[in-house]
Amino acid sequence: MRPSQIQEADLRRMYSRELLNIQEIADHFECAEVSIRRLLKKFAIPVRKAADIRLIERAVKRRSRARICAETVCQLYIHEKLSTKQIAHRLECTQPAIYYILKRKGIATRNLQDSLNLVSAKPSKERRKFYRLKEDFFKTWTPEMAWVLGLIYTDGHLEKCGTKFALTLKDADVLHNVRELLGFTGSLSRPNKSDAWRLTVCRKSLCEDLRALGVFPAKSQTVEWPTAMPREFVRHFLRGCWDGDGCFVANASNLTASLVSGSKAFAIELWAMLHLELDTFRTEKHKCSISVIPAQQRDYRGATWLEQERYVISFASRAAATEFVAYLYRDVPLAHSMRRKRELAENHLGHLEWKAINPWMKPSAAASRLAVFN
Repeated sequence: MRPSQIQEADLRRMYSRELLNIQEIADHFECAEVSIRRLLKKFAIPVRKAADIRLIERAVKRRSRARICAETVCQLYIHEKLSTKQIAHRLECTQPAIYYILKRKGIATRNLQDSLNLVSAKPSKERRKFYRLKEDFFKTWTPEMAWVLGLIYTDGHLEKCGTKFALTLKDADVLHNVRELLGFTGSLSRPNKSDAWRLTVCRKSLCEDLRALGVFPAKSQTVEWPTAMPREFVRHFLRGCWDGDGCFVANASNLTASLVSGSKAFAIELWAMLHLELDTFRTEKHKCSISVIPAQQRDYRGATWLEQERYVISFASRAAATEFVAYLYRDVPLAHSMRRKRELAENHLGHLEWKAINPWMKPSAAASRLAVFN
């Protein structure tokens, strides 16, 4: 309908008496919302304020809750096995109203496992999609669990709601391997169409286990070393940390390894653990160091912001790099590590060893011999 065909009496009745909002009136007359606003101004109909709108919405909710039959809700929930969302859709009310009635009647709502069993018992066409995973994955220490925990410590985050955590990486193959270890049936996503991939898991039990292991929301500056971790799983945890925030830099004659952390306590504990685990860290202290990148004020489009301090653990000794790479990847499947960083470190160390035996050989020839050698 054209806005010129809308009568003033109809508009006053719908907006002032029936208490419909502007969007609902626009949908009724099949016109734009801005056209309804212009007509309200033309007919001198006072527009409701935000506070009045909230009062009307509360009154509508109370009215809808009052006309819901509690016996009908109990019948649908207990005997017909409908979910609260399905009941709210059928009775044309909100889902919190259904929860309120069930709580008032003393009916306990179903937990997630009961909902999954109920969905599995339904025919395939009536099933709702639920994601399955191993809810006890972080309860027992294993090499795989320690590796995934290291990834979450560096490139993961826990939501403030406490029921969801996410892991963001550029290497999709690593996230696929983590998804297989978790037994997760969901899919990966790309946040804001970036070049990174994200694995998001919504499960309260897993988030509670991560909190017990030291993962908290906004953890970049406050995360600490997991004190409950057994000594035999330290190298797997470090491999996850290096796959997240660590790097290997290869040059013509050496291999440099470094890791950046925003938490001072975590960096110091990690440095101390490397001294306990690796001999070269104790014998070549001048080539193995921990440094601080100071906070700096920067101007970005006229706004000044303060960057937090960063702590860098690095070592440029070939002996230390050789021992560290063997320490990280010894007897570890390729699927339980970041392929890109692992191949760079192992191949370059192999190239340096071959070059030490044959210093006259060109880099291209050494690379081809290395491929045959491996």
